[in-house]
Amino acid sequence: MIIQNLKYLLFFILPFSLLYPGQRGLRVAPVTPLPVQETAGNFGIFVGVAQFDQESGLPELRYTEEDAVALAYLFCREVALIPAKNAWIGLSGKHLSADSSRKLQELRNAGINETGTRKLDLLRTVRRVSHLSSDPDSMILLTMATHGFELNGRVYLMPSNGDGYFVNESGVPFQTIQETLQMAKANKRVIIMDACRESPYSETRGSGQAPEELMQALRRSEGVAVISSASTGELSWESEDFGHGVFTHYFIEGVKGAAEIDRRSGVIKLGAVSKYASRMTLDWSSKTKSIRQTPWFEGELARDIPLAISKAFDLEYRKEIARILLRNARNSNESPLDSQNYSAVTKALDSWSGSQLEELLNQIDLLNGDTSQLRRNFVLYWRSKTEPKPETSPTKGYRPPF
Repeated sequence: MIIQNLKYLLFFILPFSLLYPGQRGLRVAPVTPLPVQETAGNFGIFVGVAQFDQESGLPELRYTEEDAVALAYLFCREVALIPAKNAWIGLSGKHLSADSSRKLQELRNAGINETGTRKLDLLRTVRRVSHLSSDPDSMILLTMATHGFELNGRVYLMPSNGDGYFVNESGVPFQTIQETLQMAKANKRVIIMDACRESPYSETRGSGQAPEELMQALRRSEGVAVISSASTGELSWESEDFGHGVFTHYFIEGVKGAAEIDRRSGVIKLGAVSKYASRMTLDWSSKTKSIRQTPWFEGELARDIPLAISKAFDLEYRKEIARILLRNARNSNESPLDSQNYSAVTKALDSWSGSQLEELLNQIDLLNGDTSQLRRNFVLYWRSKTEPKPETSPTKGYRPPF
């Protein structure tokens, strides 16, 4: 298995949202999902709470639903880390863009389950997933975008029926989520919390900066790896152009292939994605706002979690294997693959592309059988692709009609 044993992880994103209309395109390289046998037992919960009860004292949020749909689509469809039938999505608000609405419908068509966003709805969904998780070598991913608070050393996430004046009574305690997930057999439990956002157009609670008390409460969580989109006292920004929190935007880019690839395996790992998103977020905030937004990551074991495989690496890996097979075929006794053909084929590996290259790689893969007949078959294939075909001439005595 590519995924290594890991007891408990918390992947924490804390944007205190301020609106900024930026301009940045999505920077991605092609990726391919991890093998199905390594993801079939994974489960996911994706929650975005944008609207709260009218008298809750909690301002409406703008991009929490967008983030929840984007993360669900990323992990369930694009990198297929979680089967859609093993995932739940809960949304509270009316802010979905046309693109997010399309993605949500595709997720529904693929079999994603839906959950409410009130306190007991969320806790029951976490409990249900914990009970359904039966594979010890699997993962549970929980993402939650909403308001968040620290009260007396405890972290609370606000459901749609949460109340800013009664945080202890109405909020979802992080400790309860943690304890419930610990009942699952999955040995990897990842929580992404995009919490404590402040509205860009409503009255806000405080300055929008991450309080030191909240950071300390998170650091005290035993057995937890933590990613925060901003350090203590910093702001965490949203971009209207991105349609997400800035850190979330770059995190998604990283998973899709912008992050550094592990050169030994071709795997895109969580640590590399975090490093990419942190660097890009700091660059964005410094250049566009002239202030620092410095994400941080605690939890070394979490860095090696694989999220996807780079197709670019996969192609280069196949080419390297093809060169080895060709070399072996050329060096075998009485090989029909002479030096001239060998040189031409290796050059084609670098110059051909698309379906033509794919066909060539598939033919070279057959040389793995290492038999003289397979080598002869490959030479015949190569000649059929590269030697000029004889021109046909009219049958003797044939006269074309006038």
